[in-house]
Amino acid sequence: MEVDWGQILNEVLKESIKAIVLVLIIGLIAKQVIEKYKQRLSLTNELSKVRVDRISECWKSQNDYLLKFHKLDSKMREMRLDDGTEDERAQRDREIVEEFMDECNSLNNELDEIEAIIHGHRFWLGRKVEKKTLFVFELLKEYYEAFCGNNLDFCIEHRKKIEASMMDVDEVLYYLLRNTRYRWFKRLFKSSEEK
Repeated sequence: MEVDWGQILNEVLKESIKAIVLVLIIGLIAKQVIEKYKQRLSLTNELSKVRVDRISECWKSQNDYLLKFHKLDSKMREMRLDDGTEDERAQRDREIVEEFMDECNSLNNELDEIEAIIHGHRFWLGRKVEKKTLFVFELLKEYYEAFCGNNLDFCIEHRKKIEASMMDVDEVLYYLLRNTRYRWFKRLFKSSEEK
């Protein structure tokens, strides 16, 4: 029996060409799958960055407003009478509010802007963060109305309630990391920690 080496070599070449073509096709398919995964991951990372930016914009606007009101409140308390009759203190409180009415009006305009920011970023906030944001916004409105209504004692007490209700950045991050719906944020947070 004679072995036909030419035919064996021809079969080996055919099979190796088929294997090379198959490996190339699998490689191209794998490359496309990896590219699609990278695109989805990139989109998810970009969306999470936008979401964090929108949340921080809402809370920064409220915090800036509160700081302006604190400055106004500090000026008011410096001018306020601690002694005297209740009528004298009430009269002085009315004078203080009249003196700072222009600043109060600008703060009222800022409240409208803050409300527009919150409602504009509703999608990005999510239910829980939006609920907390709106709660603090309502407290800020009550604070403003109490100040303009000459109820300065209520303002002092109410300010403590607002400060206790302000959402800490760490609290937001903990919520996003803990909540299973925001797995994209966990990946983003882990990748930023590794850098």
